[in-house]
Amino acid sequence: MFRSAALQRGITIGHIPPDKFHEYRLQQIFEGYKWDYQSGQQATISDAVVLLDDKQYTYLVETAQQLFTETVAMEMELKSQPDLLRELGLSQKLVELLSNSNYDPTQHIRMMRFDFHPTTTGWKISEVNSDVPAGFQESSLHPIFAAAHFEGYEPAGHFGASFALALRTLVPAGNRIAFVYDSHTVEDSQLLRFLGDYLAGL
Repeated sequence: MFRSAALQRGITIGHIPPDKFHEYRLQQIFEGYKWDYQSGQQATISDAVVLLDDKQYTYLVETAQQLFTETVAMEMELKSQPDLLRELGLSQKLVELLSNSNYDPTQHIRMMRFDFHPTTTGWKISEVNSDVPAGFQESSLHPIFAAAHFEGYEPAGHFGASFALALRTLVPAGNRIAFVYDSHTVEDSQLLRFLGDYLAGL
């Protein structure tokens, strides 16, 4: 592990020890549902790990929550103002469907993924994936695997546990839950297999 002076204080880029990386990679694939471990000739599992102090972690949590709230507020505002939807170039049919929908964000499990990146000038965000967010198993299991290699650090949060809590809140006990995914993409399959296995084990 090394500390880069070029990065903002409180952010450390660590590396899985070279003699442990092969085992770590296999753990992510077979225990962490990371089946898309290769994209062409490019590996998708890195030995680099972003390590945060409490201040940086709190900043990311609070910023993500604020961005989530703002995104939902914008969606609800657009829903009530069809003219704004037309300015975005949406078809008349889609404008009508969105404007007449009875969507209530408090009655659904709404997920978004904000992509934060550590840079020499602080955190930068590249996008919010608010329609088909992924990374459920990576954000739940992979920090656990990485934490074993860095003394004094522990994984923060577990998406699967948060998702299960939300389900308990919104879905009456005894009801069945069905997961539907795009069967031609391994990413969809692996994340829903993770969720299904996790929920079945509770």
